[in-house]
Amino acid sequence: MVRKGFVDSDRVSRLESWFTECFFHRLLLVADDFGFYDARPAYLRAQLFCTKLDKVREADVSRALLECERAGLIRFYEVDSKPYLEILRYGQRCDKTKPKWPVPPDFMEVSGKFREIPAIAGAGAGDGKEKSGKKESAGLRGGPDEPAPSPDGFDSWVETMRAVHPSAKRSRRMAADVRLAALDAFIRFPDAVEYVEMLTAYFKDSRLEDNGFYAPRGQRKFFEDLEDTVSHAERWRKWAGWKPKKKATGGHRKPDKGRMETSEGVSTPADMEAFFKEARGETNQG
Repeated sequence: MVRKGFVDSDRVSRLESWFTECFFHRLLLVADDFGFYDARPAYLRAQLFCTKLDKVREADVSRALLECERAGLIRFYEVDSKPYLEILRYGQRCDKTKPKWPVPPDFMEVSGKFREIPAIAGAGAGDGKEKSGKKESAGLRGGPDEPAPSPDGFDSWVETMRAVHPSAKRSRRMAADVRLAALDAFIRFPDAVEYVEMLTAYFKDSRLEDNGFYAPRGQRKFFEDLEDTVSHAERWRKWAGWKPKKKATGGHRKPDKGRMETSEGVSTPADMEAFFKEARGETNQG
């Protein structure tokens, strides 16, 4: 059922592209009665655009997801390290009392029905009825349990780039929205790994903000603004006079004056002369 108020929604009007609006409209049609659905781009592409797989790329879906999230239409959450989404202010309730997808941590089951836990300042852990880690049956719309495959080279690329940002030390696990932003950045800027050494030094400089340099605070923002960050780092490199460390060339060492290197070690000219005299003597004897 298409939600009433779609055409005059302020949040929908914030969407920048027609494709994203089409994506969100199709998402409304496949989400369960609570607005929950799988957030893997590969799975969304297969389910929402099954007849247009030759025209819609996984990268297009990733961008649409992030655009919907920025517009306040959806939010991301994780259950058992798998990404899911919730359509915000969905408001659709039919005869189903349980969602078909794993629920976010702020939902609980009360009298056989799921309700959102009110935000309470200082609230601690749940009372045992919380559904944060328990996976419900996916029913007819359930997708495969295996995570969507990543593009070739993405996993090593994202681990290298994540290590650059200071926040990587505080969060070992990558949130679903960060992974989507990283996937988009990987598709846009795969050569960013060439700037890892410079970016690492850039983030360690405490003078950035005072001198007009941009340093995104969170990992998601880092991936979203990766090109801008590299551009600022290039400008910082000239301003700070930073240079990359010289790599070992592996060339031959220039011999010291008066010494020669042979397969048997280092010898002085006198040693070499004695050697040749002995050799000549053996030749003359023959």
